[in-house]
Amino acid sequence: MNNNSTPQQTWLRMIKEIIAGLWRSRLWLNVPSEPSSSMKIHNDFFGINIATSTDSSCDDYIIQALQELGIKHIRMDFSYDSFDSHGERLLHHILANDIDVMLDIFPPKNDASVMHIEPLAMQRWQQFVSRVFDAYHDTVAVFEIGNTSNRKTWSGFQPLSYLKAWDIARPLADRYTLTLAGPNVSDFEPVYNIAYLKEMQRSHSVPTIHTDNLFVERVIEPEAYDHRVLGRWATNLLRLNLIKKARIIDLIGKRLGCSQTFCTYTDWTVKRLDRRNLDPEQKQADYLTRYLILAAASGALDRVYWGPLICSRDGIIDCGSDWQSYPKIDSVAYYQCVRGETSAFRKRPAFYALKYLLTNLSNAHCIQAVSADNGINHFIFTNSQQQEIHITWCRDGRAMPLTQLYPAGLHDAVFYTQLGKKCTENPLCITEQPLFIHFAPDTTMSRPQPEFISKLADLTLENIAAPAPSTSKKQFTLFQNEKWTGAIIVDPSCSADEMGEKLLPESIEKQPISKVLRDTRNKIWNIETSTGTITIKLNRAQGIKKFTYRFLDSKAKRHWNNAITMLRNGINTPQPIAFFERHQRKGIAHNYYITQFLENAFSARDVFTSINNGKSHCRGIEHNELLKVIGQAVCQMHNMGILHRDLSSGNILLIINNDEVKPYFIDIGRARILKKLTTRQRLIDLMRICFKLPWSEREKLIGFYNAHLGGEVASWWRWAVRYYIFKQRSKRFIKGKFKSKK
Repeated sequence: MNNNSTPQQTWLRMIKEIIAGLWRSRLWLNVPSEPSSSMKIHNDFFGINIATSTDSSCDDYIIQALQELGIKHIRMDFSYDSFDSHGERLLHHILANDIDVMLDIFPPKNDASVMHIEPLAMQRWQQFVSRVFDAYHDTVAVFEIGNTSNRKTWSGFQPLSYLKAWDIARPLADRYTLTLAGPNVSDFEPVYNIAYLKEMQRSHSVPTIHTDNLFVERVIEPEAYDHRVLGRWATNLLRLNLIKKARIIDLIGKRLGCSQTFCTYTDWTVKRLDRRNLDPEQKQADYLTRYLILAAASGALDRVYWGPLICSRDGIIDCGSDWQSYPKIDSVAYYQCVRGETSAFRKRPAFYALKYLLTNLSNAHCIQAVSADNGINHFIFTNSQQQEIHITWCRDGRAMPLTQLYPAGLHDAVFYTQLGKKCTENPLCITEQPLFIHFAPDTTMSRPQPEFISKLADLTLENIAAPAPSTSKKQFTLFQNEKWTGAIIVDPSCSADEMGEKLLPESIEKQPISKVLRDTRNKIWNIETSTGTITIKLNRAQGIKKFTYRFLDSKAKRHWNNAITMLRNGINTPQPIAFFERHQRKGIAHNYYITQFLENAFSARDVFTSINNGKSHCRGIEHNELLKVIGQAVCQMHNMGILHRDLSSGNILLIINNDEVKPYFIDIGRARILKKLTTRQRLIDLMRICFKLPWSEREKLIGFYNAHLGGEVASWWRWAVRYYIFKQRSKRFIKGKFKSKK
């Protein structure tokens, strides 16, 4: 906002530039979304955001944590309340330890919102900026002006007020020839970057460093194309992944006069990850490694500062406070203070992931980079010792046998997890957790070429779900021989080939049967093995299903995929061990699904029978407690988007352990995995599970369901149950008539 411009003139110019920028943005379709090869990752690429508490011991903890990580570049928020407080105290400690500082200075939210119209707000800002520059011009490397300038509800800034704050700060910085950064746009909203930088260019005050908080958290995975820009229909057209977004932001800055581009804040909150992951802290570590490698391989960012170092919700160190104490102003806008006691601080897996990444990638050269649409990511780096390091992973829920990526084998390789732990046994598959493969200097190995990697078929194309690697120490891999194809979870006591041979249908059929559980359309039986009892389900296709199953996956594969997805979402089902189907006629040929047997389990049918017999307890536990467990479990399954579609009382097993009842869902071949269930879909399961209960107990069961849901599933659920009762009685009546005629 130039001094000789009115606010109305500035708005008109900005609107014009936004429209022109949107028109030019059609050229962004040509910006590549593939990572760059043949580039160096400088040791100043990695940074992190820090803050401290009133306890001075927190300063020492932060210094030690930074030294352990090997980070020499930090970013700090600094506002009016930072002077003569713990914020300035930490800044002095950081500078005394020769750590490079990017100081983000900004006014309080109330002043930021009226900066362009309130003279007193302008005066306070000018005095604050002058004091900061006078005190730290010779010790702070970079000063960033403003925070989340496109988030009025967080920072108070709107375009005119931010530009006024910039116009006041710029001449004060020129007195000391300081390096300035801005405008700190949050997320990928390039119209703001264009509008701000164009106005700055007009007044010859473009920042040296163009800053943006390049989040992709809401897209879930770092590699995913963003579906939120123009809707899902345009996702594959725009192909806006992290790499392309970074290049577009950098392109905007370079065209308008900025020499560098920094991502000043990014993270995945443990709270958000907890919704869909059994081990959200491990997933945070996975995403940190994947994000930073992709950001580096974009070739567009000169530095990336990770989100808060210490924070219960966002940090790579847990401060020990609960999420409810999180501040009203998001830490992205003002990372003001660390909550919790120093004695309660705990380093999360993401801390060690960042440490190991810095150890391997600082000053490394990237000589090959692939992030393919089949979900496979593969990067090759060389370090100063000319040691070659391969880093590879798959998208979530996918996996790739390592032998497919390296057909010639990896005889001289040493494997490490992304946390820097050496693998005690060679991995069988590439999973969603990044795998580091180290080779000795001058080792000759067969590098998989980018074209070869991109053409590999991943397990999603094979429609085989991969278990979450963090939930089990056992390895998972595909199995294939001349007759059968499938997947197995390998017991550490034997190799994958040995495990496969033991579980093959030809071997299973020869084993003595300890118990037959069912033998009608399908056969289910138990056998004893060296690792315990296992349950085998033989799926047969008969009658009309010999035709319909031609167009579906085999029932064994459907059981496997549903079980894996349920377990990934924290819904209990017997642990799958393997499935096998024929190469040809998969849906209509015999196929096998193998799981662990649940010892001492009883079904919800036993509970309902006990209720109908007038008893008050079943297996020593009150009926109300058992109904509560069942109602909550069904609701949680529905909340995760899982529709069972055959939820009879016999398909819920219960296990009592130390007076705690744990539910398991079985017979899940018909289940559907959806993003969100409608009320009608929820009632499809509920009317089945209620069928064999009296009305008083149905009311209780639905009441427990509603309590877990936090509201009423439907006021008309009783009519759905009545409809199902009528339907079942009608079917029995018709079947009875046919039998009597025979």
